[in-house]
This record gives sequence, C-alpha cells and structure tokens, in this order.
Amino acid sequence: MPEGERYTGAWATPDLIGRAAILQQIDAAIRDVAGPAIVALHGPGGIGKTRILVDALKPRAAGAIYAAKRLIDLYDIRYHSSLDLAHALYASLDVDKGGPFHAFEQAHDQQRKVQASGDVGQIATLTTEALHAFAADLKRFSQDRRVVIALDTLERIAYGASEERPPFQVAQSWEWLVESLPAWGNVTLLIAGRNQIKHLFPALQRQSAIHLTSIEITPFTKDETDAYLDAVAKAADAAGETTVADTLRSLTPQRREQIHRYSGGLPILLALLADYISVAGFGRLPAIFETGTEPARARELLEEQLIARMMSAGEIKDTLQTLGRAPKGVDAGLLAHLLDILPDEARHRLAMIERLSFVKVRGERYFLHDEMYAILNRQIYSAPDDAPEAQRVNTAIIEWYDRRIEERRKDLDDLYAPIEQPRRAAGFAPRIDYDRIAAVQQEMQELLIDRLSYHLRLNPLEGFREYFRDTFYAVFTGNTMLDIQLQAEILAFLDERASSEEQSSIDGMEREVVQGVTAIRPVARRYAANDYDGVVREADLLRREHPDILATAGRTTEAALDVWEALARTGRAKEEYQDSAATDRLLDAAEKILVPLVRSRSTDVSEARRWRAQSLLALMYHARGFSLRARGQTRPAIEAYRRAAALWRQVDVPICLAWTLNNLGFVEVEEGNSANGLALIEEARDLRRRLGSRALIGISSATLSLALVYTGAYAAAKENAERALRLCQAVEYRLGMGLALRNLAEALRRSVRRDDDPQERMDVLREAGDYADEAYRIFEDMGDRLRQIESLIEAGCALRDMAGILHDHSTPKEALEDVVNKSLRALEKAARLAQETGNAFRHVDALVNIAYVGVNVERWDLVLRGLTQAKEAIPPDYIITEHRRPDPESPIILARRLFTQLARIHMLIGDRLFAAVQSPSRLSAIAEEYAHLANLFGAGATASVASADDALDQATRHYALAFEYDRLYNLRDARVQDVQNKVYNLMKALDSDQLNVVARAIESVERTYSSGRSALRDLLESRALLLGEFL
Repeated sequence: MPEGERYTGAWATPDLIGRAAILQQIDAAIRDVAGPAIVALHGPGGIGKTRILVDALKPRAAGAIYAAKRLIDLYDIRYHSSLDLAHALYASLDVDKGGPFHAFEQAHDQQRKVQASGDVGQIATLTTEALHAFAADLKRFSQDRRVVIALDTLERIAYGASEERPPFQVAQSWEWLVESLPAWGNVTLLIAGRNQIKHLFPALQRQSAIHLTSIEITPFTKDETDAYLDAVAKAADAAGETTVADTLRSLTPQRREQIHRYSGGLPILLALLADYISVAGFGRLPAIFETGTEPARARELLEEQLIARMMSAGEIKDTLQTLGRAPKGVDAGLLAHLLDILPDEARHRLAMIERLSFVKVRGERYFLHDEMYAILNRQIYSAPDDAPEAQRVNTAIIEWYDRRIEERRKDLDDLYAPIEQPRRAAGFAPRIDYDRIAAVQQEMQELLIDRLSYHLRLNPLEGFREYFRDTFYAVFTGNTMLDIQLQAEILAFLDERASSEEQSSIDGMEREVVQGVTAIRPVARRYAANDYDGVVREADLLRREHPDILATAGRTTEAALDVWEALARTGRAKEEYQDSAATDRLLDAAEKILVPLVRSRSTDVSEARRWRAQSLLALMYHARGFSLRARGQTRPAIEAYRRAAALWRQVDVPICLAWTLNNLGFVEVEEGNSANGLALIEEARDLRRRLGSRALIGISSATLSLALVYTGAYAAAKENAERALRLCQAVEYRLGMGLALRNLAEALRRSVRRDDDPQERMDVLREAGDYADEAYRIFEDMGDRLRQIESLIEAGCALRDMAGILHDHSTPKEALEDVVNKSLRALEKAARLAQETGNAFRHVDALVNIAYVGVNVERWDLVLRGLTQAKEAIPPDYIITEHRRPDPESPIILARRLFTQLARIHMLIGDRLFAAVQSPSRLSAIAEEYAHLANLFGAGATASVASADDALDQATRHYALAFEYDRLYNLRDARVQDVQNKVYNLMKALDSDQLNVVARAIESVERTYSSGRSALRDLLESRALLLGEFL
C-alpha cells in the first residue's frame, strides 16, 4: 500500500488472484537485469494494477533483493516535486534512521529548516544537495543487493495525456527521477498507470542506461473471474460478512458468466458487486442480470445500478456522496462540518464504510479508489441538477480549509513570538522550535494545495486566480516545492475537466492561459533561486525552440517571459551583457503586448486572459521600478512602482502588493517623502505579517530601519534593524540578514556624535564596519550588485570616520594609514561596481566619500582626486549655472538624489573655506587648494582668497549653493536639516562685520543664479542672524 495507507474492505482477498503470469514477468525483470531498470504496468482504470504492485513487493524472487515496504501513490500532488518524492522513496524503504541514508536524512532536515527562511538561493542549494545525498546513499545501499521501489497512478504526472494524445508537460519529479535513476545503481523501479503512460516510454527507451520492461495488464478471463469471486467469498466469510459470502457461493454458472461479461472482467466492478450485496442483502443482485443487455452497454448500466443502490443506503449514502465530492480525503472533523453532525457521529459513519472495497485510509483521512471517484462523477456529479449541491459542499470545504490555514498561521505566530519581541536582557538569545515550525509550514503547504483544488471545482476562473496568487507566494517565499505542487494541481484539474484539446475553456478558465502560466514557471523558479544566468538561458531556449508556446493567450506568455528575464537582468546587472539596455527593451516589449489586452473590452479577450495581462502589467511596472532604482533613477522608479501598486490592488495579489509597497516606500524616503514612505513600508509589513512569511516580515523591518535612518530616528532604526536581523538569522534568510546588517551599520555610524568619548566612538564605528563587511560578503555570495555597492560604501564610511578620530588624536602614522587605505579600497571598489552597473548616484556617492576621507585626515590629494572624478561622473544637466537651474521634475532628471551629492560637495568646499575664517593661519594653504577646487565647482565669483573675509565670502557662496541643491532634492529631509543646523552653529559665532560679508555673498549668489530668495537667506533670517531689509 502507499505510505500510511490501507484498504479496509472486508473482502480484500489475502492472495492475488489470476495474475501469476504477470508476477513471474515482474520477478524475471527484477532478477535478470543488471543496473537501473523500470518495469512499467499499464492498463485501464480498475484493472488491478495497484494490487499487482503490492504483491510484487512481497519477497519471492531468489537472490539479494530489498523491496520497499510500501508503494508511493502519485495521486498525491506532493510527490510531483522532486525532494518530496525522494523523501517518499526513502520512507518506503523503511530503513533505520541514522543508518544507510544518514547523509540524506541530515541534508533533508537542513533543507526543511532553511525552507522556513524564504532564502531562495539557500533553499535551492540545499534542495540540490539533499537530492545528491539521496542518490549517493541509494547507490551505496544498492551495491550488494537489488533495491525495488514502486510508484502507482503514474498517469497523474503526465499532464494533458490521453491514450491518443501525449502530455504537454510532465511533473518535475518525473523529470528528476528519469535523469537521476541511472546514478542509483542496482535499482528497479516498478511503475503502474493507465494506458496514457505509454507516451513516457520513448523517452525512457532513449536512456541507454535504463532497461525498460513494459507489461500490459488485461482484464480477468472467465476462469480468473470465477476464482476471484470464490476468493472474495472466502475473505467475506473470514470477516463475518456471511451475506456476501453466501450470495457469491449461490451464483449459478450462468449468472457467473453474466457477471464476467457485464463487468468486462474488471476487478473494480467485481469488488463493487460485493459491496452491493453487502448493502442490499442476501441474494440481491443488480437488475441488469435479469436482462439480456448488450455487453457494450452493460458496464454503464452495472455502474449505474451499483451506485444507485449504495446511494439509497441510509447513512452510507450521505457519507459516500461527501467522500466522492472531497477527492483530497475526509477526516472526522471535515465530515462533521459538511454533514453538520458531531465529530463522534462522523467517526461512527466513517467506521461504517470501512468494509467497502473502494474505501482506503491514509492516517485519519478517508479516500475512495481513484476509479470510484470517476464512477461517481459519471453517475451523479456530472448531472446538471447536481450543481447547487456541488457548490454548497465546495464552499463549505473551502471554509473549513480557510479556518485550518488561519489556525496554522496563529501557530506560527506563537512559535516565532520569542524572536519577534524586543529583547528583555542583553545577550539574551531566543530559541525557537525549528522542527515544529517546519511541520506547521508543511501542513500549511498541504492545506494551500488542497484548498486550491476545491477553489477550482467551485469556480474555475476564481480558482485560476487563486493559483496565480499562490504561485507568487511560493516564488517570493522561496518555496519551489509548493510552486511545483500548485502547478500539478491545476494541470490535474485541467486534465480532469477539459481532457479534450478542443475544449478551450472551463467556465471562464482559458486552457491556453493556464498552459502559458505553467510553461513559464521554470523560469520564475530560477529567478526565485537567484539563478539569473539560468533565467536568461532558459528564456533564450524558449524563444528559439518554442515560439508556439510564447504566442499563446494573446502573447501574454511572451510578455511574462520578457518580464521575468528583465527582473533577472536587473538582478545580474552586468554591463558586459548589456543588461540595462536589454531590460528596457524587454519591458517596453511586454508593455506593448499587455496594455491593449488590459484596456480591451472585446469579447474575444477572455476574462482570464485580461486578468492575467493586468497582473503581468503590475509585475512589469514593478520590474521597471526595480531596474530604475538600481540605476539610481529614483523619480521614474517611484512612478513605475506607484502604477504597479495600484494594479496589484486591483487584481488582489497581496504578497506582490507588499513587495511593491516596500520598495516604493523606501524610494519615497530616499526622495525625501518620509511620511509617505514610512506609511507604505508599514502597510507592506502588515500585509506580510498577515501572510505569515517571517522572512518577508524581516525584509520590511530592515527596510523600515533604513527609512528611519534617513529621517534621523537612529534609535528606532537600530531597534528595527536588530529585530530584522534576529528574525532573519533565526530563519537563516541571507537576503534579510544582509539588509539588516547593512542598515544596522548605517544606523550605528550616524548615531555617533563628535562630542562622544573617542574610544566609544571608535568602538561603535568598528562594530558598524564589521556589520557592513558581513553584509557585503552575503551580497557578494548572492551576486547582488546593487547591495554590494551599498555595503561597500557603508564600510568605507565607517572607516572614513574612524580615520578622522585617529587623525584628531595623534595616532601612529602606520595605524592611521592602514585605516585610510581600507576605507579607500572599499570606496574605490564601490565606485567601480556602480560605474559598471550604470548607477550614477552610487558612483558619485563613493567618489564624494573618498574626498571626505581626505578631509578627515587632511589629505589634499584625496580631496582633489575624489572631487575631480565626481565632476566627471555628474551629468551637466544636474549643475546649477548662471544660465540654467535644473528642473527636478524634468524627465531628464532621473537620479534626483544626485543633487544631495552636489550639496555635499559644496558643503565640503564651504567647510574648508570656513576653516580659514576660524584659523587665519591656514589661509594661505586653503587659498591654494581652493584655486584648484574652484575650477571644478565654482560659486560664481573670483576664486581669489586673499583674506579671511574673502574666505568667508566664498564659504557663504558654497553654503548657499549647497542649500539650493538640497532644495532641488528636499529641504525637509532630516539629513538636510542636520546640515542647516551645522551652518547656523558656525555663523552664529560671527561678528556683525562678518555677518555683513555673509549678507553680501548671499545677495550676490541670488543675483548671479537668478534663484530668488535663497534657502540660506531663509535659514539665517528665521534664526535671527540677518534682517531681510538690510540685505
């Protein structure tokens, strides 16, 4: 039997009847073949393939043979993913834990633990390692014996296949099995399925390393039917079912001949006959045996009469009908919910049907034989008047699943609570129960898959939408197995309800749309695993070899491929592949396909197609926002993200809405729109909390921490970064850990004040630098270029500030130079990577920070080097000149944050000049430096500095320009306000004559650059340092 499964029929015969020759063939195939082999049993449903498999696993053949203790039923969608199937194969062998499969056990446990993290790259790596460990362990195990394992209901993995038509796709687990079987050694795989599995044989025959034996299972002969009836009578006697036993023994030869002819020798119908007698009483047979019905019509009538009798049998009727409507199985709780009875009554009813031949039990769930589901569908559920009852039952089942899913989410809340609360004591390390978390998540996964099945049955179009939403959940939580199993579920439904290619739609669910979505899933899974190169290769392969697939569903499949490839190219961001240009081209192409479909009101565009196009358009705008932000083009990124968010709300895909809102919120904060940004990030975190993904909650907390840094709330930023780090470390989510570490580094660095104790400042900055270094290593390992750049800059800035402290406190030259060189290496590498990826803002950011290293350690050469390279990197359109003031709303201003770098440059120059005001002895050296700086970034007047007043005049001009650049960004930004306070503190120490110099300089800047009232004038007047009427 399949794992944990038992047939409970009272007349289950202890010995296999009439199949001796087939068992001999199987035994010979097992005994006489060396190396990997497959023995394939095929035949119609109800022919007895499962029972043959069960008996084939019993020890008979001579030699060193180790047979699995149970078979694996591929009716269970879980086994359509490779790792779940590998684990099922391992479990079927029933070996001692810690024994021959010790490596696989360890690898599988580690994979389950990491599965909770959502770390897509790590999950993919550990899944591959677990599969390799399984293959290696099985090969060692089979070295001195032949291992026999069995798979049943193989037709379930051949999606869309019929006896005449090959599958358009097969399960991922089957592809893995066929590819890896040659490495397993002396293993025989017994497989059984309906006749459509013969379409799988040519591919197997092309595998020279695999020996294939094909065996057709035919119906019973007349003698075999007689022997089977006699065996059932004997089994019924032993079970105390004397009515069945006596009725079967009383059958006349003529009646037995009729039974054989009308049943077609199918074991399932013969077993149903015994069930009929059990329900109807002694001597009662279906009315068909009293007529001379033609055999061609006989089976249909026999089915009809057998089912009609059982459906009139009191309590059995309701229980059987409910089981037939719940192909995912029924336990006492669900049965009680559906029949509105108490759980004890439900358990009693389930016990009553255990004796029936077509009932099987897995754990606490009761199922029917797969052929029985088909019979009930033909005889009852396909009738038009059954629709209201089907709707009632499916709705009730979905309600029950919703409740169970919510219960599991609350379980996860409780399990994760220790790491989501603020720490109560320093050094306290919360512990969580990883095994329990993995078990709850596995149960949630199974509930999600089962619920999808009933959504599809209730309303195929809404079920398709649910599937589409769930696939995004699977991708962005790194759950490839869930994604594969969801795909298997919808393809199995499509196969069941629209087996004919001519049927283009099922109640609004368009076949082409579904097939298009599933065709792209491997690409999406590669993206989820951070395999960006693999995405590009897969996309190229699809375009070259399967243009027919891409042309389906109004080319939405092509658009989907374009968007996933664009996301991958943005993540990879390698200029040698011209990724930026290719991304723009792909997204533009997708937009041209999708927008007309979304806007179309033509009846030729199905609702499923239009909804998919709308969802893909949201994904396309998100990808565009992501790409633009990665290049530092924040303004158009905001516009793209806003469009994406609005569309995600319309199509109701919460996990994608949270993804976009999180990114949009952060870019809004970067642009100085703190209130909007923080609100959006908080909404994203609330959505993710409701979805239950801890890894994504950690991402939102990390994002919030950096947003708070930008608003100057360093303590709150540190708290959120630590919470994110704690959560992501607990679930081993590398992306979240990297973000939390980088953001914690910046929060710590910016929290340091000049009046703090120098040693304490050094300790905090050293800690910040360590966090930034660790973040960089994570992102380097992941191949995340943008975040590598950001981490390098943060590490360089921490070292820059450390160098300043060391310089101010007369540190030995060697120690100071070591810190300076480390800072420069980090910043120079960041500049190079930013230039390679086309990120103008981060490129200039790194270069300006090199200049600030020079300021901190009084290295004029570093200042000049950094600012010279920065001048070359800044586009002219961003520079304020006597003839032009940049328009921040202009479409050519793509990276508005560049204005903040220009502000920093002019602040640096202004500070340098103001130092000559404070220390006139330095005037000559500073004047010489300024002669060079003015050629790079002048302030609209002569660069000559001959006196302290000249230095003050020039310093004021640069401060004024710095404030104007900040105004082009956002004067309300917390960091800008810190700079304003700094300038105010410098100028409030000036005397009246010096303030007059400041006033004249401000007036000159306003006149030279036609700026109107300058931001510096507004500041000094508001702080009562200057009076406007005297300017």
